[in-house]
Amino acid sequence: KLPHVVVADDVNGVYVDDNITSITSITRSATGTWKNVEAVTANLTLTAADSGKTFFCNPAATTAFTLPAITSALKGWCCTVIATEGIDATATGMDNIINIHAGSGNDDFIGIIVDSNDGVGDYAVSGDDYINITDSAGPGSKVEIICDGSRYYAYGVTNEAAQVLFNTAAAS
Repeated sequence: KLPHVVVADDVNGVYVDDNITSITSITRSATGTWKNVEAVTANLTLTAADSGKTFFCNPAATTAFTLPAITSALKGWCCTVIATEGIDATATGMDNIINIHAGSGNDDFIGIIVDSNDGVGDYAVSGDDYINITDSAGPGSKVEIICDGSRYYAYGVTNEAAQVLFNTAAAS
């Protein structure tokens, strides 16, 4: 893929540094792909720099995530919010609510949330600029959000349809 950096090309004598004249092996310090994750227990206002992060939220009280104001520069911005209580999953293991807000001045969400129990879920309609992960949601319930530069798209999964919902207001 371009652009790229040539570390070593013994055939053509091209190296990343003038002090390198040949390479016998390259050892990587880590293998695999690592996600950028952050543990959250309280309200958080996200910024453009938070793109690509996965947030594990173990809320100490009702917790709000506020997404960045949408601009064309935000095209491709994304994040994932996963509810956790720090325990093994139970159908109704959460003790507190998580509210994800599309942000002031942003249009409503577009998307769908499905449940693993019977396949019934929720879909966003006009005016839905919140996603509520209720206090009855099971740990592991999650929402993935991506921006196309003009709207936020959200897709989620939970155990029961009523546990993660699009809404016009924050849950309390």
